[in-house]
Amino acid sequence: MLFSKVVRRLIPLCFGLVVLLPSNPDLLGQGITTGTVSGSVADSSGAVVEHAHITATEVSKGIRLIADTEPDGAFSLRAVPIGKYELVISASGFSNANVENVFVNAGATTDIGRIALSVTSAAEQVQVNASTSALLETSDSQVTTVFDSQQMSRLPFNNGFDTATELIPGVVSAHADNFSNTNGDTFSVNGQSSRFNNFELDGQSNNDNTIGGPQVFFGNQDAIGQLQVITNNYSAQYGRNAGAVVNYITKSGTNQFHGSGFEYYQGQFLSSFTNQAKNPLFGYCLPGQDPTTTGCMPTQLTRYVENRYGGTLGGPILKDKLWFFGSTYWNTIHTGAAPAVSNNPTDGTLTPTPAGLQQLASVFPNNPSVAILQNYGPYGVKTGNPQPVGAITMQTVTGPGGVTTTIPFSLVQRLITTPYRDQEHLGRLDWQPTGADHLFLRYFYQDLDLAAAAGDIAAGGWGDSLGGAHSIGADWTHTFNTHWVDQLRYSFQQTRAYLEGGAYPSCSASDVVDCPSDVVFTGSSDLSFGYTQNPQIPQGRIVKVTQVQNNATWSHGNHTLLLGGEIDYQNSPSAYLPSYGGTFVFNTLSNFLANGPLAGQTAQNASTLSLADGNYTTKFTELDAAGYIQDDWRVTPSFTAHIGMRWEYFSQPYNTLHNETVARESNPSTAFWDPTLPLADRTVAAVNDFYKNFQPRLGFAWNPTFDKQMVVRGGYAINSNPSFYNIFSNDAVLAPTSNTGQIVCNGANCLPSNGSFTVGGVRTANLPALPRGADPRMRDQGGVPLTFRPPYTQIYTLAIQHQLGSAAVGELRYTGSVTHKNFQSSDANPFLLPVQMDFPNYVPVTLCQDPNAVGYGRPDCSLGNNSVVNNTAWANYNGLQLNITTRNFHGLTGTFAFTQSRAIDNATDAFRSTGVGGSSIAFPQNPLNPDAPERGVSGNDFPNVVGLGFMYDFPRTQRKSGLLSRLINGYAFDSIYRYDSGQPYTFYQPVGLDAFTPDISYGDAAFNGNFNVGVGVDTSRLVLSNKKAPLNAVAYYNPYTGPTVNGSPTLGPPQFVTYQSDFIDGNGNYNPGTPMNPTTAHWIINNQAYAKLVGNPYPGSGRGINRGVTFSELDTTILKSTPITERINVELSMAAYNVLNQAYRGTPGAFVAESNNLGTVDLNNTGTVPTPTGLTSGNRFVILGAKVIF
Repeated sequence: MLFSKVVRRLIPLCFGLVVLLPSNPDLLGQGITTGTVSGSVADSSGAVVEHAHITATEVSKGIRLIADTEPDGAFSLRAVPIGKYELVISASGFSNANVENVFVNAGATTDIGRIALSVTSAAEQVQVNASTSALLETSDSQVTTVFDSQQMSRLPFNNGFDTATELIPGVVSAHADNFSNTNGDTFSVNGQSSRFNNFELDGQSNNDNTIGGPQVFFGNQDAIGQLQVITNNYSAQYGRNAGAVVNYITKSGTNQFHGSGFEYYQGQFLSSFTNQAKNPLFGYCLPGQDPTTTGCMPTQLTRYVENRYGGTLGGPILKDKLWFFGSTYWNTIHTGAAPAVSNNPTDGTLTPTPAGLQQLASVFPNNPSVAILQNYGPYGVKTGNPQPVGAITMQTVTGPGGVTTTIPFSLVQRLITTPYRDQEHLGRLDWQPTGADHLFLRYFYQDLDLAAAAGDIAAGGWGDSLGGAHSIGADWTHTFNTHWVDQLRYSFQQTRAYLEGGAYPSCSASDVVDCPSDVVFTGSSDLSFGYTQNPQIPQGRIVKVTQVQNNATWSHGNHTLLLGGEIDYQNSPSAYLPSYGGTFVFNTLSNFLANGPLAGQTAQNASTLSLADGNYTTKFTELDAAGYIQDDWRVTPSFTAHIGMRWEYFSQPYNTLHNETVARESNPSTAFWDPTLPLADRTVAAVNDFYKNFQPRLGFAWNPTFDKQMVVRGGYAINSNPSFYNIFSNDAVLAPTSNTGQIVCNGANCLPSNGSFTVGGVRTANLPALPRGADPRMRDQGGVPLTFRPPYTQIYTLAIQHQLGSAAVGELRYTGSVTHKNFQSSDANPFLLPVQMDFPNYVPVTLCQDPNAVGYGRPDCSLGNNSVVNNTAWANYNGLQLNITTRNFHGLTGTFAFTQSRAIDNATDAFRSTGVGGSSIAFPQNPLNPDAPERGVSGNDFPNVVGLGFMYDFPRTQRKSGLLSRLINGYAFDSIYRYDSGQPYTFYQPVGLDAFTPDISYGDAAFNGNFNVGVGVDTSRLVLSNKKAPLNAVAYYNPYTGPTVNGSPTLGPPQFVTYQSDFIDGNGNYNPGTPMNPTTAHWIINNQAYAKLVGNPYPGSGRGINRGVTFSELDTTILKSTPITERINVELSMAAYNVLNQAYRGTPGAFVAESNNLGTVDLNNTGTVPTPTGLTSGNRFVILGAKVIF
């Protein structure tokens, strides 16, 4: 049904295109891995030469392409594979012209300018060098940056190649707003979310649809032919996202055998300490100081050894016809095993020692709880040799029947290694069976593992991160004639990302029955154990993407028509359902032994089991389609207009939940909910498809005749962003999709009597007791509106580019963008009764008046907590961008980028999380108005951004051959520098504002404090009082100033006190705290008392009014290349990362409840300099490299 609907909608749009395409009309495309060569031919007097013949030959392969000039003397070669070309231009009565060093880049036009032919003898030729011509883009409005293979292999990216984007104007690291995958660093383009970038591998989709970012990670620097980045004014071929198109193009074989072998080594002995690690002010030991007697921290570097090694090999199978290329890459990291100790109070700290376990088994024989503790507790997992550590304390525990015993407890310590392993293998074939055909086939394989990636190691509940990828790409380019070229493309890519195994190797996300359940202790210091829920172990996903594309190019006269499109099918099973295997919550270990309450306890507060019923794996599917047409119209020889239209359709993967719940609830034997309710109340609603996603693309490039070294370009475009599956997977764990209930343990249920603590055992014993037949609207719910649609961004660009001498160009560019219909989380059924009571004219909706209804005090009586992601977010960006690029200027090749910009929005990201930088809190503080009150600085606003990257080859000082020449020649110095002016962040407060009173704000406490739907903190923001006061100066308008009655504080006349200065004195009386003048405070707690004082229920400050520390990083490489033979070179390198040793510690502490680090950076955080495979701390480190190139 979905496929047929898409085709019916697509046919009218593409009817005009289909008649021109030689292949299936549905096989439409966008990915581009080729370029264009253009120019014009004239005689010595300037008169155009018609019907001149152009032959382009790729130097390394011998590929030949031909074209003829038009009546105005212009020519263009389309769909030209990337590489270095030589052109021969011939015409009757003229001598030939040879044009050398014509470099073709992906998605770009190389304009060689006007070539003048001489009327001389046929034996004479005109030689032209076009090595610098491509720097000036005379006919493209699209802003494309290409990094060639030499830049990708030499610049110090530490194999995190996405970092190259940050050398382009308008691109900046997203820092804490890093929700997506990364192949080096998450980045924001022109103020857009870091999720909104389109990644490609050889021009074919490489996107993780769950969280954004690349689906496949690429690590071999010697296998990259080019990295193409498009940041502005896309042509109609490109779509899917409004940020950037990042296209990794792999190398291909040539007519000569070529390749490389390399090894890069990093060890902690070449790393520095962090820039405060020797300072006694931060608790570190002075030279000669004994840490055991003084308590200081020793300055030592953890053992770290990384080896990255591999190689490439390419060459001919049939010269000038068939070529191969292959690569292999291995990366292993071994670190010193730091002891993991159960000293985190959040998860408990103490557990019975082995002797205590033996005593429990003796006192309580055949007790299933003791068996579970022995087999699944901290000492049941033998890996890492768990041992008691610290003081031994004797504690009395009570078991069934009131039997007591006193046993030893202690902390537990475990020592495990956390190796990392990545292997990548690539194979590629290129075949040119005829002069009109070129075929390409590529296969890529990856397998990567990280041990103990998440979980509680000390308690024996950790999981490993296991990932892998298979990627197949193929295309066929056919030239019908000099006017018509067509490219048919196919790709299939499958990746897997699992968090599983680890402490329990047989536990997998694909088969969870053998995984352990989870025990949490809430009323004592007893150590929780089993597989934790944050993050849930196991979990994982598979992303399978099939893509078929077609790109056609038809040229006639001054018009070049680009047309085509694509069909994508995504199949993405997601394994994730919290409490599927049960979460046992006991007050103390005694309750665990008794499997229920002790004498005098209430069962509900002592022993419960949370259990979820539903599909552990949700099989999301998505069918997408796109079509485009564009006319590149050369209006005059100096003015080119680009007029295009793109249409995209993204189906609704959210409807997977609708189909799943309708099928289940339509069958009485499988239904979870009350069958007397209408089906619509028991199922997820179907979301409407959105077909009106039309995206005009308009641009121009003007190369005026009065200054042929200048280009003025500009454009307007609309780009659309698809949804990401995080939104849907969060809702899959809520009602009505899943049925999560609570079972009260009474001593005879819950824990399996046979001591089985596996998911299978717990579900078999307890699933029949999980209540069914309820109303799902009484549970926590989530969703999206029926009109949920993709966001879109309007982008405006105007730029002036000018040649600077013979080897450089500069460009000054204005870029503006406005994003509409973006994603924003909302409390869709907020509890507003207190607001209505205290501010009668503030609430414009009628609230539920039935005190027995789940929605009492909310707009909808039938619903409780309801978290909905709406299309109510917007963003606005304005930037002035400067770029200077040079190529081989006295050995210097480089680029400099500077951006001055301003980005504002009302929501930076829709993900339900809390962070101090970037998006901070996703929900608006006023649920009735998510627009104007949320207007503020975007989490991706960085007013000043600098990116600099260059390669410098030192001049040869000894021209003669021999040992001396080899020693003193061949040196190079390469460097990258990145700077930005710090990330905005927002201070926030807890739901329960005070430790001794029930004080809260007018925010929806029941919603905000519920992690199923909210973020666990208050959405009401702090009130800004005096911005000149210290950031940690906080005033609290305390309403609990009355006498203490029965041990509880009572209300009285409110007064301003220092926040968290209240206390209970020795007589049990409550002291409201130390009086404080609010004008001396930076912040005032946003509670109901203060809101009444100022007459506004939501008086909190704006978003992003504070800015974190600046980011500054310099990375350099010194390289020495030595020729061994004519074709073999040895390359030695030393790369230093974060040369200045400036640790980036992000944004200061912003959670007001954590007063110890409020407003100060965490000096225990060694930094987050983005290095994907090396050391991820902010200290300086060095990587040594050796490479053989032939």
